[in-house]
This record gives sequence, structure tokens and C-alpha cells, in this order.
Amino acid sequence: SSGINAEYGGGIVIRFGKTLDYRLWVCSTLYKVFPTTPSTATKKLWKITLDRTAGVRLIVHCNGEKVLNARISAKTCDWPQWNRWTKKIGKIQFRSSVDTA
Repeated sequence: SSGINAEYGGGIVIRFGKTLDYRLWVCSTLYKVFPTTPSTATKKLWKITLDRTAGVRLIVHCNGEKVLNARISAKTCDWPQWNRWTKKIGKIQFRSSVDTA
């Protein structure tokens, strides 16, 4: 068993610590630093887009600036269940149990 609920299609975890980093859930097992450093402003407005026009991409903007454009595929993910990102989105959840913002 993979230990992940079959209803989950994927997700992003953003850690707010000394540095901002992220992990693509049901894709990557490791946290990574954003390719473009997010704004240092205290207040941050995040826009997260799942783009399926050519494959699967997760695009993240912070205060209007693109900070991540991640391709999600068998080549870029180390989870065998990565194709859950292709599922229809039924709900979006913000989990307070892991909220560090």
C-alpha cells in the first residue's frame, strides 16, 4: 500500500521557514527551493494554477510574479502515482493541521 488516500490527486506543500520551499505531493518526496525567490513582503498573495493544456504543469505566482512552473510527469516525479494529477478536480483543501503561514 502506498499510504496515500486514493481520492487525492496531488497537491503542493509550501513551507514558511527561514527559506520558502515547496514539495509537490504525489510527485516529489523532497522539498525544493522555488526557482524564482518569492516576494519578501510580509503579506503574500498566492495564485496556484493546474495547467493541462500540454501535459500537466503546476504554476505558482506570489504577489503577481511567477515563482514556479513545474512539469508533472513520469520523468519529473519520483512517485509512481504521479498520474493522479490528471484526475478531475473535485475539491481543493487547505489543511490547517500543516498550515505554517
